[in-house]
Amino acid sequence: MAVNRRQAAVRKRTGWDRFIPVIPSVASFKLHSATQKGNGGNSQTEEQKDHWDAIAEALEFRPLNKILQYSLNSQRHMLSTTGLKGSFQSRKTLKQKKTKKIRNSVPYRSLDAPGLLNDYYCTLVAWSTVSGHLAVGLGSQVFLWTEYDGSHVLPLPDDYGPVSCLAFSCSNVLAVGRKDGSITCYDVNNSCTRSIYVHVDAAVCCAAWLPQSETELFVGDEIGNVMLLKADEGDCSMHRIAFSPDLTQLAIGGNDNMVTIWDITDLSSPLLQYRMMHRAAVKGLAFCPWIPSLLATGGGTHDRTIRFWHTRSGTMLDSYNVKGQITSIIWSRHCKQLAITFGFGNHEKPLLVSVYTFPKFRPLIQVPTDSACRVISAVPSPDGGCICMASTDETVRFFELWPGFTNRTTTPQVGMFGSDIIDMLEGIEKQGEVIR
Repeated sequence: MAVNRRQAAVRKRTGWDRFIPVIPSVASFKLHSATQKGNGGNSQTEEQKDHWDAIAEALEFRPLNKILQYSLNSQRHMLSTTGLKGSFQSRKTLKQKKTKKIRNSVPYRSLDAPGLLNDYYCTLVAWSTVSGHLAVGLGSQVFLWTEYDGSHVLPLPDDYGPVSCLAFSCSNVLAVGRKDGSITCYDVNNSCTRSIYVHVDAAVCCAAWLPQSETELFVGDEIGNVMLLKADEGDCSMHRIAFSPDLTQLAIGGNDNMVTIWDITDLSSPLLQYRMMHRAAVKGLAFCPWIPSLLATGGGTHDRTIRFWHTRSGTMLDSYNVKGQITSIIWSRHCKQLAITFGFGNHEKPLLVSVYTFPKFRPLIQVPTDSACRVISAVPSPDGGCICMASTDETVRFFELWPGFTNRTTTPQVGMFGSDIIDMLEGIEKQGEVIR
C-alpha cells in the first residue's frame, strides 16, 4: 500500500517534469521535492524524504544544495544542447529515412531446354565473349544459340556420354566435358572438331581455359584430379596440376569441403599456398574481376555460407549465411556487387538468384520461386550486364541485373578488405597524418 501511495503522489505532483530540457539562457534549475497536496497542505513524510534523498545521492547531487548548476565551462554534469539537438535530429532522420526496397527481377527471356541434366556438379551453360554464342548441354548433345540465328546442334561425335561441363576459350573454342571422361574441343569459328581426349579415370566435372590462352585448358574430374590439357591440332598432352581462374593463382573447390589456393606463376611446378575449409562441397567459386586477390567461395547444402578471402595472405575477410545451397557466384565487372544462384534454398523464402552489395553484403535484387526449381549453373553475358542460368525445370533464363553499368569502371577503396594491413599490402593508401 505504501508503494501505491508513493506512486499516486508522484502522479499528482506539479511544477516540475521528470526530464528537464537544457536551455542555455537558464542559469540553474531547482530540483523540487514532491509535496502532498491534502486539505491541510501537509509536508512530505520521512519515507518520501528518504526516497528523494536516495535519488539525489544516485545522481551525485549535493544533499545540502539541491540545485543543478548549469555552466558552459563545467566538465561534469554538463548537458550539451548541441548534442541533444543532434541526437534528436539523428533519431528523426532514422525514422524518416526509408529503407531501400529489395527489387524483384523477372527474366527478359526464357528458353526451353528438354534433357537438361539435374546434377549439382554440372556446368551446362557457357557464353562466348567472342561471338556471343550461348552453348547449352542437353543430354549428350550441345546446342549453340544466338538471339538472331536461333539454335542448332553441334556436329559432335554421338558415341560419348552425357555432357557435364562447357567452357569457351578466348579464341572461341568450346571445350565439352562428359560423364564418361571424354573431352572434346570444338572450333566454333571454323565449325570443326579440333581434338578429343578420353580421360579414363573419372567423369569430367569442370573446365576452364587459361585466360588469354588458345590451347591451355584446365580440367577437373570427380575424384579430385586436375589436369592441364594442351589442346593443339589433333593432339592432347596431360599434366596433373590445378585449374585456375586467373593468371597468377589457382583456386580449386572440391567435394572434400575445401578450397585450395595454388601459385601457378610457373605452370610446370604449381605451389600449394593455402587450404580454406568449408562445411560442404564447394561449387561456387569466383575471383573478383577488379581485385585479383579477392575470392568469393560458396558451400553446398550443409554449409550455405559465402566466404570472402584475401588469397595473398589466406585471410578470411568475412562470411555470411545465405540460407541456400550456392551453385554459382558471379561478380559484376562494373560495380561493387555480386550475384549468387541457389540450388536447395530456404524453405520459407526460396530464391533462384540474389544480388548483393560488397562489402556490406546488402541484398538489392532477388528472384523468388514458388516451386522446387533450383539453379544448376549460371554464367555472365559478354558485356557483364546480364546472366544466363540453367535450372532443374529444364529452362534457360536470362536476367538483366546490371543495366547501364557496362561503361563503368571499379577500383578498390580504403577499408574494402576490413584491414589496414591488407590495404597496405594491396597498395591502397589511406589518407591521414604521416608518422615521423
